Amino acid sequence: MTPLTPIKLVRPTPAEHRTQFADALQKLKQVAAAEQSVGEHLGKHVRALVDALDRTKAERLRCYSSFTPPRLVAACKSGDLVPFFGSGISIAAGIPSWGGLLERLGIASDYLSDPQVENDPLTQAELLAHRAGADALQQELRDLTKRVTLPTVAHRLLALMRLPVYITTNYDSLLEEAWRSEWNEEIRVVTNDLDILELKLDNATELPLRVLDTKKKETRPSILIKLHGDAKSESNHLILARSDYRRHYRSNPELFRLVQRLMLSGVTFFVGFSHRDPEASRLVEDVVYEYEVRGGAHPPTLYSLQFDMRLRTPEVFAARGIVALRPTTVLTAGTPAEARSVAVAIELAELSVAADGDDHECVDLAKDIEAAADAIATTVKSSLDLLAARKGQIESDLSDRTAVEAHLAKLVTELGSVAGQGVYVTLANGDIAGVAAPDGLRADLRNARKNFADRPYFRQAKTFRTQFVSDVMPSIYNGHGTVFFCVPLGDQQSFGGLLFAACQPGAWELPVTLRDQLAPRDIEFVLVDSNGIAIVPSLAALRAQDSKSHPAGEKDEKNMGFPFTSLRDYSQRDRHVAHITENIVPVGIDDDIHEVSSDLHLFSMVASVRHTRWKLALSRYVPSRPKT
Repeated sequence: MTPLTPIKLVRPTPAEHRTQFADALQKLKQVAAAEQSVGEHLGKHVRALVDALDRTKAERLRCYSSFTPPRLVAACKSGDLVPFFGSGISIAAGIPSWGGLLERLGIASDYLSDPQVENDPLTQAELLAHRAGADALQQELRDLTKRVTLPTVAHRLLALMRLPVYITTNYDSLLEEAWRSEWNEEIRVVTNDLDILELKLDNATELPLRVLDTKKKETRPSILIKLHGDAKSESNHLILARSDYRRHYRSNPELFRLVQRLMLSGVTFFVGFSHRDPEASRLVEDVVYEYEVRGGAHPPTLYSLQFDMRLRTPEVFAARGIVALRPTTVLTAGTPAEARSVAVAIELAELSVAADGDDHECVDLAKDIEAAADAIATTVKSSLDLLAARKGQIESDLSDRTAVEAHLAKLVTELGSVAGQGVYVTLANGDIAGVAAPDGLRADLRNARKNFADRPYFRQAKTFRTQFVSDVMPSIYNGHGTVFFCVPLGDQQSFGGLLFAACQPGAWELPVTLRDQLAPRDIEFVLVDSNGIAIVPSLAALRAQDSKSHPAGEKDEKNMGFPFTSLRDYSQRDRHVAHITENIVPVGIDDDIHEVSSDLHLFSMVASVRHTRWKLALSRYVPSRPKT
């Protein structure tokens, strides 16, 4: 399969997009008046934002109903946002949810209650098609959908964003109606491979495409991809039953490939979507696979607005590669559907307003987390590569201790503070075959440790026989937290020993320098290993210190670091470290809100550090909306 290539997303007509915060609010006031059930609540939130126009950015942030991740706002601002919306958007217009749709189409009640299929609407639809007839079901579905013609506030808000590409699993034409009303033009609808080939979208490197209208004026009509068909088109087969899904995914590979490319190109935002749809789930799996396994250059950034958020919901979605966002709750009365419609409208409205302002820029951590994680990952990779480059020479001279230690001494110089506690090589049984230490440390005393076979990193190297950097553990020499850059000798079929550099953060300047540089901007830096122990704690928690238990004759400044017992105790008692430890990073980077208390929230961006099992978290306090 050919690797997926990204697509450049271009806002269709930048000059027409609202660029002023106040103008955006005025437009939202008009939209709020269009639908009474939602407008009353939306209008109240808009008025709160209007009243905050002359305040500082931090004060204005308090007026948003919930905290929207800054990179989601930035994507909406730039036009890189790809909304992927489902039936939850259209329920307020009178179109039922999937389960409600099947009931209205006549699914037998015993199928709905059968435990084998009660949570499997695709199979329910398949059974219904056999009972009612596939053609009759298609027509009923088409007629039911076409009766609803008035867009909801959510459709109007999506149209107002004027983004290059939208994706939906809905059959209705409500976004098209909202688009026509707002922009006095048609949005281009794509439903299958024939549309893809006709519009030459299969090889597109930029979307929307440039086209000439009847007046020979160049335009960029936005695109709406309707994955399950278009009820308005009589020639379109609507995807409903399980057999429809099986054929659709395999009959329209270019359609789904385009969607995959879009999900790798921009920021995908699932709205009104339950994630029970097998095609959407497969698309997410495919783009995550493309990045993680096939080495894609662009990690997919996937957000989903999720109701009924429970304690572990963010991690459940993160395991699928998606950042789950909790929407605001403003309705406690009425039906759940009404509450969700109001919440979706408020979230979309505030995203649109935020994209036309700069409030969220004051808490944006995206560039900082990318730079810091990349700096650490680059150092880890280059250090392991240096060790691996010397591996062959050391193996060939393993019986000559003088020659081995000459190679190790060169590595100490080349690695710098990464080898602050020396470079070691062992035989297959763990016996030391050579040690080299920087000036100020005593290699002769470190040789007194005759065997390393009981050390966790040695056992890991012997089991897996691939290079790695270890989690943090106490040094046998000075008790400080230490990580080990390990390159096994031998190959996958045999284990010949271990070459490793001992590194103590504190003496290793890079992560501590990064932490200290971010502190004046009130950004908290925590580097955590896979066991939940902070490799580098926050600046307020712990500073590097001399070891008082290092071998006699060694210089204090050469034994700078964080006592492992202090790191362990801090990690066990600090609620934020525990929260970051439990955090699952979806793909690349996660956006996380930690509610430390009712009035204290920490916004974090968490990154998996490449070439390690570590996580890096940058955090800052964000204003929380006052309780009303």
